[in-house]
Amino acid sequence: MSFRIQPSPAARPNRCQLFGPGSRPAIFEKMAASAADVINLDLEDSVAPDDKTQARTNIITAINTLDWGKKWLSVRINGLDTPYWYRDVVDLLEQAGERLDQIMIPKVGCGADVYAVDALVTAIETATDRTKPVSFEVIIESAAGIAHVEEIAASSPRLQAMSLGAADFAASMGMQTTGIGGTQENYYMAHNGQKHWSDPWHWAQAAIVAACRTHGILPVDGPFGDFSDDEGFIAQSRRSATLGMVGKWAIHPKQIALANEVFTPSEDQVAEAREILAAMEKAKAEGAGCTLLLPVDVVVAAEFKAGAANETVAADACPADMMILDAGPKSVGQIKALFETAKTVIWNGPLGAFEINPFHIATFAAAKAAADLTKAGKLITVAGGGDTVAALNLAGAADDFTYISTAGGAFLEWMEGKTLPGVAALGG
Repeated sequence: MSFRIQPSPAARPNRCQLFGPGSRPAIFEKMAASAADVINLDLEDSVAPDDKTQARTNIITAINTLDWGKKWLSVRINGLDTPYWYRDVVDLLEQAGERLDQIMIPKVGCGADVYAVDALVTAIETATDRTKPVSFEVIIESAAGIAHVEEIAASSPRLQAMSLGAADFAASMGMQTTGIGGTQENYYMAHNGQKHWSDPWHWAQAAIVAACRTHGILPVDGPFGDFSDDEGFIAQSRRSATLGMVGKWAIHPKQIALANEVFTPSEDQVAEAREILAAMEKAKAEGAGCTLLLPVDVVVAAEFKAGAANETVAADACPADMMILDAGPKSVGQIKALFETAKTVIWNGPLGAFEINPFHIATFAAAKAAADLTKAGKLITVAGGGDTVAALNLAGAADDFTYISTAGGAFLEWMEGKTLPGVAALGG
């Protein structure tokens, strides 16, 4: 793996995002009482131009007066190519209070679009002494958006989620679609007189998932237009979940239960996970089997650069606007204690972004502990992989390890007992 650790996304449920127009305040209370994880109050496509101002007032009032429970509360502002968006942001941040969790930015085409909103939001938060930063979600719904999807994913530490907006995306791409989301009648392959329909959104979803996972963002599937077609909605949701998306929009209340069903782990999956954890604890208590040692604390920062301001937090408490860049001191202590009782250590991969100060500390500390035990004759140490070798060299521990290989994947395959082609060739 790369030494640039893939950051984790925000640890919150995002199975279903329920949308409702800001021009219909009568439905807000029902939305708040729904089973959706995220509520998206809309100022954009579902609101007519003459209703924009009143819709904004309706939403601000609802944010301040209704009990939204534990819902993640988001407002979709108008596009940056309209005269409405700046007023959306200013009024929401100045009048809606801290119950507002997120702003959804539609039709994002490049990282600069997010930067523009971020600059305005940051200025207002500073001026109003807001204590809870507002997070962002963006919608990819244009050719420019999908072409710049990774740039967009890396554009702001506020960014928590990214969705695919199928309808406007299809229009921007010039796609000949007949429905919002789902399979399309003319997108098929013919074989032996039969038609086989594939998914025209697959490639765009995969691109969004890859960009999101690279930058620690929640990838979300957008709307399915035909809310009378439960089977089609479920099929689209399952394809999205299979690709790595965490949830889906609901444009009708009946779609909430369908999305929650697909994106909630099944009882069997939960039971299996608990059985694995129980077996691990049992093996650990008995001193047998395989024990998975997970970090208990981590070093986090908002910027990936040398000398970045950082802090140590519990492994399950990484702030949504920060990334994990190193293991913490308690985790290093656990590793050192394990070394003391081990006979052999097989090492593949660093503990953090070891090439950037100060995120080398955990890797160097563990490397030195293993090297000292090896020199004392108490431990056999075997390391493999280019990143691992580089880390050990920088830590000044490489010369004291028992054996080092620059091979990474090949090293692991060899440890599994597999035949390596080069070794086989040397053997004649």
